[in-house]
Amino acid sequence: MPGWRLLAQAGAQVLGRGLGGLGAARGSGNRTDIWLLVRSLHGKSGTWWDEHLSEENVSFIKQLASDENKAQLASKLYPLKDEPWPIHPWEPGSSRVGLIALKLGMMPLWTKDGQKHVVTLLQVQDCHVLKYTPKENHDGKRAALTVGGKTVSRFHKSTSVLEFYQELGLPPKQKVKIFQVTDNAVIKPGNMRSGRGGSFEEETAVGMRYDC
Repeated sequence: MPGWRLLAQAGAQVLGRGLGGLGAARGSGNRTDIWLLVRSLHGKSGTWWDEHLSEENVSFIKQLASDENKAQLASKLYPLKDEPWPIHPWEPGSSRVGLIALKLGMMPLWTKDGQKHVVTLLQVQDCHVLKYTPKENHDGKRAALTVGGKTVSRFHKSTSVLEFYQELGLPPKQKVKIFQVTDNAVIKPGNMRSGRGGSFEEETAVGMRYDC
């Protein structure tokens, strides 16, 4: 389904490229009528796209998806365009939202007095707040923020997942995690997350099975 939607957005320029399931007929004048067959890929083989699309169409759709992802991410770089949520001061006992990062590896560092420390290198890639859940709808004690990190391909995601991200105006994420936060640490969904030097963050490494 995501592929069909992207082709529909592209318009008549993709017609005649040999894509099965997409047909066009000439109406009156120069108008082009497009019939869009909606096919759900949930539960289908992971090789469906390879079996039904030509190399030219695969390249075209991937480029179209990449351009749309970049546009969506760029639109979130300026959160002040939308009405921001109020920022509350930090207080002792406050719990802030964490980060999702990609683990790059480990390396040694030395302090000025010669002491060696082994550190973990983490890279934050397209980390956004996806959803806010009030404490009344969570566990009754603390609110929750759903965070997603690292943009991935949309071609093998279910329709329900794609609709969720479409409402947010964000591309699909590889890793999603729920963080419990206090009321003074709530962040508006759609905002990008990044680390700050000197602060302590709860972080999840993509591909790892533990929180660090």
